[in-house]
Amino acid sequence: YDRLGNGEAGRLLQKMYGIPYRTTEESTTGKMKLEMEYPSSEGKEIGIGNSLYGSPYRLVVQGFHSNATYSYIVKDPSILSVKTKGAYGYLTGKKVGTTTVTCKQKYKEKITTIGTIKITVSELINKGPLQQKKAWGLGTYQMRLISYPTTGATYTFNVDKKGLTIEENRNVTMDEHNGASQTVTATKTGNYQVSIQEKYKGKTRNIGTYRIKVAENPNNFKVKKEVNYALGQRIEGWNDLIEGYGLAEEDFTSEQQIITPVNLLLKYDESYFLTYENWKDHLLPIKEGDTVIEIYEYIPASSIVKEHKVKLGEVLVHIKRRELTTLKAKQEEIPMYAGQTLKWKDVAWMLEVEPGWISGLDEYSYALFNMKDKNGLLSFERNGNAGMDVTALKTGTTTLTITANSKKVNLKVIVFETKEKCYEYIDSKN
Repeated sequence: YDRLGNGEAGRLLQKMYGIPYRTTEESTTGKMKLEMEYPSSEGKEIGIGNSLYGSPYRLVVQGFHSNATYSYIVKDPSILSVKTKGAYGYLTGKKVGTTTVTCKQKYKEKITTIGTIKITVSELINKGPLQQKKAWGLGTYQMRLISYPTTGATYTFNVDKKGLTIEENRNVTMDEHNGASQTVTATKTGNYQVSIQEKYKGKTRNIGTYRIKVAENPNNFKVKKEVNYALGQRIEGWNDLIEGYGLAEEDFTSEQQIITPVNLLLKYDESYFLTYENWKDHLLPIKEGDTVIEIYEYIPASSIVKEHKVKLGEVLVHIKRRELTTLKAKQEEIPMYAGQTLKWKDVAWMLEVEPGWISGLDEYSYALFNMKDKNGLLSFERNGNAGMDVTALKTGTTTLTITANSKKVNLKVIVFETKEKCYEYIDSKN
C-alpha cells in the first residue's frame, strides 16, 4: 500500500511486481486502471467455474482509493457473474461466451467509470504453460512435458520425422497431473518439431510446439581428473566431480533447458566416506589419504525403461585435515573440580577457530587437536578423530596447552576440591 500521497511508490511496485496498490490522493481516477489479476493480465480468459488450480479468477483496480467504494457490472450475466469485494471483482464463468465487465467507483457521492474489460469464458482455459524446450540423448526416457494438464483431457504428440516418438503413459486427471508423464524414445540424432494436441470433451485443439534436439551425448559429462578435499568437507557429485554438462552454447539457446534424466552412481571405498541418506551423490570425507571414486551415469529400471548404467570415468580424491589459520581462546581460564571430565565438544566451544566449525562439532571436520598441561593436574583421552576429553585429577592451578597444526593456545585451569567450591568461584566471577 502506498501512503506517500502521490501514488508513485505504489505504481512502481505494481509495474515491477504486479502488486495491487491503493492511494489516499483526493483525485486518482485519471491514474487508476482496471486489470485482470488472475489467471492472466494479458489473456482476459477464464474457465467455467470460479478458479484455476485453487486461485480465484478476479479483477482489480490498480491504484484504488482507500476511501472509495467499487462495483462491478456484467453486460451478460448468463455468461459470467461477478462478486464485488473491496476493489476486487471475483468472477465465475457460467457458460462459453464473451461479455464485458465494467467497474465503477463512488467517492464523495461522485460516481466514475474506472474501465471496462472484455472477458471470454472457455471450457479449455488451460493453455499450459508447457515445459521449456528440451534436449535428450539417445534412448528411452520418462518425462512430464506439460506442466498443467487439463482435467480429464488426453494428449497426442506429433513428431515431424522419424527417429523420435512420444507417447502418453495414461490419461491425465487433475488430481494426478503431477504423476502424469510421457515416454520419449529417441533412436536418431537431430532436431525435431513436436506439436501437441489436447482432446477434451470431444474437442481437439493445438496447445503448443516443442523444438527438441537429440544428441549422442547431450549432457556432455566430463569427470574431473583429481580434486582436493578436507575432512568433513561435503562433496557434491554433480557440482564437484563433473566439470560441466550441457550442449555447446552455439547449439543451445538460452530459452532451452537441458533435461538430465539420469543420476550419478558413485562407487568408492567406504572407509573414506560417509553418504547422505537423501543425496546418494553427496559424500562426507572421514579419512585422510588418496582414494578413487568411480562415476557412472545411471537410470534405475522401471516399468517403462530398462536400467541404464555407463561408466563416465574416475576421479582421484586427495583428503587432508583442514589447515587452521586461527586458533584462539574465548575465555582466559577454565574452572574445574577434581574428578570432573570436560568432553571435547565442551572444550571446543571455548575455542575460536578459522575456518569455523563445520556441521556443529562433527568429529571429521577439524585439524587434529592435541593437549597437555604444565603441572600434571589433568589427563587426556582422544575423543573421535579431532579432539580430546579433559579430566581433572587433583586440585591446583595449571596451564592447558592446545595445539592444532602449527597453531597453539594456552588456557589457565583452576581445579577445586569440590563441585560446590568450583561453582562458588564461578558465581563470584560472574
